[in-house]
Amino acid sequence: YADDGNVPLESKDGIQRRERALNRMGELARDWIQSVCRRKGFSKEVAEAAGGQLFTSGSYRLGVHEPGADIDTILVAPNMCTRQDFFGQVLEESEDGTVLKRDPESLAERIRIHDDVTNFVPVEGAAVPILTFDWEGVNIDLLFARLNSAAVP
Repeated sequence: YADDGNVPLESKDGIQRRERALNRMGELARDWIQSVCRRKGFSKEVAEAAGGQLFTSGSYRLGVHEPGADIDTILVAPNMCTRQDFFGQVLEESEDGTVLKRDPESLAERIRIHDDVTNFVPVEGAAVPILTFDWEGVNIDLLFARLNSAAVP
């Protein structure tokens, strides 16, 4: 527990799992940004310079999260990445409207099919695009922000 005795501290194992999940998710997101650029016909140099950054916010960013709390993240992507690229076109759905398959190049589908991901829920109707999921048991809310710039250093 923290000094005031009210907020439990996260174990070293929990901290490492969170950091590992964030690092892997960041790599996956940057790879996705490069693939969007290549798919849209941009040069290799433009794709590599496009960058992209994953930021944390909320209680995790402030260092006041409890063990097991979610991590609020924001993916900042360059202008060639769109909301449609983020969620991907629905390719197959069940009779009740449940999405069974999306564009495999979308970030949503790349995350959904990742071995370490469970409880994947895309929230397409939100004003700010968001994916919520568990990565290695760490609950993550991933928001998408698109800069009006060709690169995110």
